[in-house]
Amino acid sequence: MALLLQCLLSFLDRLSQEEVLDLKPENSSKQSNPSLPILYSFVVDFLLDDIIVMKSAYLGTVMDKEAFTLALLECIVIFLARDQTFALESKILAKTGVVFHRRRDPLEETAMAYMRQAIFRRELFASLFSLLHSSWDTYF
Repeated sequence: MALLLQCLLSFLDRLSQEEVLDLKPENSSKQSNPSLPILYSFVVDFLLDDIIVMKSAYLGTVMDKEAFTLALLECIVIFLARDQTFALESKILAKTGVVFHRRRDPLEETAMAYMRQAIFRRELFASLFSLLHSSWDTYF
Protein backbone atom coordinates (compact mmCIF):
# COMPACT_ATOMS: atom_id res chain seq x y z
CA MET A 1 0.00 0.00 0.00
CA ALA A 2 2.98 2.29 0.56
CA LEU A 3 3.78 2.33 -3.15
CA LEU A 4 0.18 3.18 -4.00
CA LEU A 5 0.25 6.12 -1.57
CA GLN A 6 3.59 7.29 -2.92
CA CYS A 7 2.17 7.26 -6.45
CA LEU A 8 -0.95 9.09 -5.27
CA LEU A 9 1.11 11.83 -3.58
CA SER A 10 3.23 12.21 -6.70
CA PHE A 11 0.15 12.30 -8.93
CA LEU A 12 -1.56 14.94 -6.78
CA ASP A 13 1.55 17.09 -6.79
CA ARG A 14 1.92 16.83 -10.58
CA LEU A 15 -1.77 17.52 -11.15
CA SER A 16 -1.56 20.59 -8.95
CA GLN A 17 1.54 21.86 -10.72
CA GLU A 18 0.12 21.31 -14.21
CA GLU A 19 -3.20 22.92 -13.39
CA VAL A 20 -1.42 26.00 -12.06
CA LEU A 21 0.59 26.26 -15.28
CA ASP A 22 -2.66 26.07 -17.24
CA LEU A 23 -4.26 28.83 -15.14
CA LYS A 24 -1.40 31.33 -15.10
CA PRO A 25 -2.26 35.07 -15.53
CA GLU A 26 -2.33 34.86 -19.32
CA ASN A 27 -5.29 32.51 -18.91
CA SER A 28 -6.89 34.49 -16.07
CA SER A 29 -10.35 34.26 -17.66
CA LYS A 30 -10.37 30.55 -16.70
CA GLN A 31 -10.05 31.28 -12.97
CA SER A 32 -12.77 29.89 -10.78
CA ASN A 33 -13.48 29.24 -7.15
CA PRO A 34 -11.79 27.00 -5.94
CA SER A 35 -8.70 28.09 -7.80
CA LEU A 36 -7.76 24.60 -9.07
CA PRO A 37 -11.10 22.97 -9.98
CA ILE A 38 -9.73 19.70 -11.40
CA LEU A 39 -7.52 19.01 -8.38
CA TYR A 40 -10.30 20.05 -5.99
CA SER A 41 -12.80 17.79 -7.72
CA PHE A 42 -10.42 14.82 -7.68
CA VAL A 43 -9.46 15.21 -4.01
CA VAL A 44 -12.79 16.27 -2.53
CA ASP A 45 -15.42 14.74 -4.80
CA PHE A 46 -13.63 11.51 -5.67
CA LEU A 47 -11.13 10.65 -2.92
CA LEU A 48 -12.96 12.10 0.09
CA ASP A 49 -16.62 11.76 -0.90
CA ASP A 50 -16.67 8.69 -3.14
CA ILE A 51 -13.86 6.60 -1.68
CA ILE A 52 -13.68 7.51 2.01
CA VAL A 53 -17.29 8.44 2.77
CA MET A 54 -19.24 6.18 0.40
CA LYS A 55 -17.06 3.13 -0.20
CA SER A 56 -15.94 2.68 3.39
CA ALA A 57 -19.59 2.05 4.28
CA TYR A 58 -19.84 -1.01 2.01
CA LEU A 59 -19.35 -4.58 3.08
CA GLY A 60 -15.84 -5.92 3.40
CA THR A 61 -13.46 -6.80 6.15
CA VAL A 62 -13.41 -4.06 8.74
CA MET A 63 -9.67 -4.33 9.26
CA ASP A 64 -8.94 -3.86 5.55
CA LYS A 65 -11.30 -0.91 5.24
CA GLU A 66 -9.87 0.71 8.37
CA ALA A 67 -6.30 0.29 7.17
CA PHE A 68 -6.98 1.59 3.66
CA THR A 69 -9.33 4.41 4.63
CA LEU A 70 -7.10 5.76 7.38
CA ALA A 71 -3.97 5.49 5.22
CA LEU A 72 -5.74 7.28 2.34
CA LEU A 73 -6.98 10.03 4.63
CA GLU A 74 -3.49 10.45 6.09
CA CYS A 75 -2.08 10.64 2.57
CA ILE A 76 -4.54 13.40 1.65
CA VAL A 77 -3.76 15.32 4.85
CA ILE A 78 -0.03 15.05 4.14
CA PHE A 79 -0.56 16.43 0.65
CA LEU A 80 -2.72 19.32 1.84
CA ALA A 81 -0.44 20.28 4.72
CA ARG A 82 2.94 19.20 3.44
CA ASP A 83 4.70 22.30 4.77
CA GLN A 84 3.62 21.58 8.34
CA THR A 85 5.91 19.70 10.71
CA PHE A 86 3.41 16.91 11.40
CA ALA A 87 3.35 16.05 7.69
CA LEU A 88 7.10 15.51 7.76
CA GLU A 89 6.72 13.21 10.79
CA SER A 90 4.14 11.01 9.09
CA LYS A 91 4.74 7.28 8.86
CA ILE A 92 3.51 7.27 5.25
CA LEU A 93 5.98 9.94 4.24
CA ALA A 94 8.86 8.05 5.83
CA LYS A 95 7.85 4.77 4.19
CA THR A 96 7.43 6.21 0.72
CA GLY A 97 10.35 8.61 0.77
CA VAL A 98 8.27 11.34 -0.85
CA VAL A 99 9.83 14.73 -0.23
CA PHE A 100 8.46 17.89 -1.76
CA HIS A 101 11.20 20.19 -2.98
CA ARG A 102 9.28 22.85 -4.85
CA ARG A 103 7.41 25.78 -3.37
CA ARG A 104 3.70 25.96 -4.00
CA ASP A 105 2.18 28.66 -6.14
CA PRO A 106 -0.32 31.06 -4.46
CA LEU A 107 -3.10 29.45 -6.55
CA GLU A 108 -2.11 26.08 -5.07
CA GLU A 109 -2.15 27.46 -1.54
CA THR A 110 -5.65 28.85 -2.09
CA ALA A 111 -6.87 25.51 -3.42
CA MET A 112 -5.25 23.68 -0.47
CA ALA A 113 -7.15 25.94 1.94
CA TYR A 114 -10.47 25.00 0.30
CA MET A 115 -9.57 21.30 0.40
CA ARG A 116 -8.51 21.52 4.06
CA GLN A 117 -11.97 22.92 4.83
CA ALA A 118 -13.54 19.94 3.05
CA ILE A 119 -11.77 17.52 5.37
CA PHE A 120 -13.65 18.90 8.37
CA ARG A 121 -17.15 18.14 7.11
CA ARG A 122 -19.70 16.22 9.12
CA GLU A 123 -20.08 13.44 6.53
CA LEU A 124 -16.39 12.58 6.61
CA PHE A 125 -16.26 12.39 10.39
CA ALA A 126 -19.49 10.39 10.52
CA SER A 127 -18.07 7.89 8.06
CA LEU A 128 -14.85 7.55 10.04
CA PHE A 129 -16.70 7.15 13.34
CA SER A 130 -19.00 4.51 11.90
CA LEU A 131 -16.05 2.66 10.40
CA LEU A 132 -13.99 2.76 13.58
CA HIS A 133 -16.91 1.82 15.84
CA SER A 134 -18.23 -1.01 13.72
CA SER A 135 -20.48 -3.63 15.26
CA TRP A 136 -18.13 -6.26 13.83
CA ASP A 137 -15.41 -5.15 16.24
CA THR A 138 -17.21 -6.81 19.15
CA TYR A 139 -17.10 -10.26 17.54
CA PHE A 140 -13.33 -10.50 17.21
